[in-house]
Amino acid sequence: YRDKDQERSSTKNRGNDSLRQKKKGKKTKNLETKKAEEENGDTAEKEAQPVVIAPVKKELSNFYEIQSPKIKCQFCGLGKNSGDSELGILYGTDGHQAHWYCLIFSSNLIQGGEDHEGIYGFLPADINAELARGSELNCSYCFKSMATVGCCQPLCPSTYHLPCGIE
Repeated sequence: YRDKDQERSSTKNRGNDSLRQKKKGKKTKNLETKKAEEENGDTAEKEAQPVVIAPVKKELSNFYEIQSPKIKCQFCGLGKNSGDSELGILYGTDGHQAHWYCLIFSSNLIQGGEDHEGIYGFLPADINAELARGSELNCSYCFKSMATVGCCQPLCPSTYHLPCGIE
């Protein structure tokens, strides 16, 4: 049994030696390939480096926070000091004034742009379309027009202004 065990171990060692030589050959090929790539300027390391994208400049954004309590939201009709925590900040841009949450909860209004366009992505054309739709909808609570927030119950046709829906 000892002779067979010795034979097996020596055969394994011979196999391991040939594997080691193959691996060394690969290492030298890799080193040679890397040197050639470096000389040609084609290194994989250059490709693997992360691309840094510059942040979007805030100057491109033309919306602003409205400070005056006299200016009203076009969706709910309330001003700056009217429940800011529930309605969000009152923003103005390109002839539009709207609370942040009035924009967010308007049923057919989408953020079609990037954060630096319109009011955080709500584009003037989309706001106009939603205002036109809202002018045809009456609030189920106060019965005034511009009710762009739909009821959360499926198949319910009721629409509200955001503050009326909160009530």
